[in-house]
Amino acid sequence: MGGSIGALLGFFNSYGYAISGYTTSELTPIVAGVLTYLLYRVAIRRYSIYDLVTSLAFAVGIDITTTLTSGMLITYTLLAERADPLTLGLATWTYGSLRPELVAFYLFACAVSAGGILIALALSDHFIEEERLVFPIGGASWRVISTSGSLKGVYVVLALALGLIAQLFAFFRETSIDLAPTLYLLVPGAAFCLSISPAIFLLALLLPIGSSLGVGLGSLLTFLLITPALTYLGLLVPLPTMSSYDIATSASSSIASILIGYLVLVATYYLVKYRKVFTRSFSFLKEIKEYRRSFILGVALVSLPIVPTAMVYEDPARVMLLAPALLVLYVIITVLTCRVVGEVGIVSQSTLPAVTGLLFASGIRGATPYVLLDPYTGTPMPQFVAASFMNVAKLSRYAGMKPSFTGAAMMLGILLGAPLTLLYGNLLLSAYGTSSPKLPLIRWLPVITWMRAIFSGNILALPIEPIAIGSLLALALLALVELTGFRGLSVYAVLVGFTVTPDIGLLFILAALIKYLALRVGPDVYESVVAYSSIALAGSTVAVVLYTLLELLGV
Repeated sequence: MGGSIGALLGFFNSYGYAISGYTTSELTPIVAGVLTYLLYRVAIRRYSIYDLVTSLAFAVGIDITTTLTSGMLITYTLLAERADPLTLGLATWTYGSLRPELVAFYLFACAVSAGGILIALALSDHFIEEERLVFPIGGASWRVISTSGSLKGVYVVLALALGLIAQLFAFFRETSIDLAPTLYLLVPGAAFCLSISPAIFLLALLLPIGSSLGVGLGSLLTFLLITPALTYLGLLVPLPTMSSYDIATSASSSIASILIGYLVLVATYYLVKYRKVFTRSFSFLKEIKEYRRSFILGVALVSLPIVPTAMVYEDPARVMLLAPALLVLYVIITVLTCRVVGEVGIVSQSTLPAVTGLLFASGIRGATPYVLLDPYTGTPMPQFVAASFMNVAKLSRYAGMKPSFTGAAMMLGILLGAPLTLLYGNLLLSAYGTSSPKLPLIRWLPVITWMRAIFSGNILALPIEPIAIGSLLALALLALVELTGFRGLSVYAVLVGFTVTPDIGLLFILAALIKYLALRVGPDVYESVVAYSSIALAGSTVAVVLYTLLELLGV
């Protein structure tokens, strides 16, 4: 059961992550909770809560590999097309068509990332029982499982049909309005557009309100304030005929600089704010031998990429001297990320560039060391996997199960799901390529611009002024959070918003408004919105699968 749900959601999230830039697989505990329950109710009349949660954990394991496999395969393929792979040192086993060495690399990366579950398992009691962190996604997953029995069959069918039809309509009849040429007459550099994307809208409905709001605000800030400011500074030269997508493409190098300034400040903020968490967490590990063993094994798995990096890098001594500092930073960021997800529910990647900075400051150049060692520009992401597991661990507690059992199910899902989601990424590239409006990858242009600068060591090629803009934006948002106590706004979600076009941003704001109104009406209405959105997302997934097959067949 879990395998079927994981395989279905894995295809959709391969598509959803590519077009949105948001790690959509972290919402799987919610979506899989509804779909797994419905599948059990239809196919198997007699089952227990343990069956449901175990299947869900397995599905989450399969689906989470979309970020590690299909997501990075698409990203590196786009990078290889926009830059010279030989100049960057980007190995051929990271991009392009499926080959044995490419498959072996991504399977290795997923196995390493699964080590994050062992580290999280060692910390789960500390965060869940002692610090009483809520882990909102895990709690939401339990609530939708508990309330799915009240879903009406007619409404379930309608939600499935609506998701399917709406997504097919969006594929076959693109509907959009672009106001960028009109805005040029008033505010040169500004961009604003409207479009219909059921997949994005349904994903936004599943995010916490603060995360949806953050993505939307980040997008509108970028294209209504930042790009006009870049025009004023002479860093962007818009033309009257430019569309919103053209402006986003032209501004990609400046937006990459904004990301750097924003991330440096946010990473520093989190590391300083939660410094006491590390002391308490490590004290807890010293007391319990069982958890200490899991922690050590997890760290050993996470450290494995250091060996092949030293073997292929031109200066292996530099890599080995850097290894202790890397391991310490890996552990710190893993603990921090688990803590953040316990508070806001969504995994924060804001601290991951600390590893990028350490590698760059140590003189590491060329793509391969970053691909193997950096969880932000590279493929092994144990920190992301660890934090995602914490939501499953919280769900396990609600169900009266041991997190170690669901952790094993999730690890098995990762190992078995990795080849499948890698195949999904390859199918998407074969069907759409990297420039199709049906698979818009414009969100990744600032990211690959940053990658190109980091890998080549030519970071000064990026404009400097936007770095200051990014730092000022981060400072303003963090001050807003601290002074007003408004913790609902996700700082990382705002970062994602910087890289998505305003039509996508508006969909996220609309979703946040709908969920806010539903919450005001009552918790039951809110839970119904989440449940039926999950079902509609399944219908949208079927539409994406059907349309992709038609593209592959040339119909």
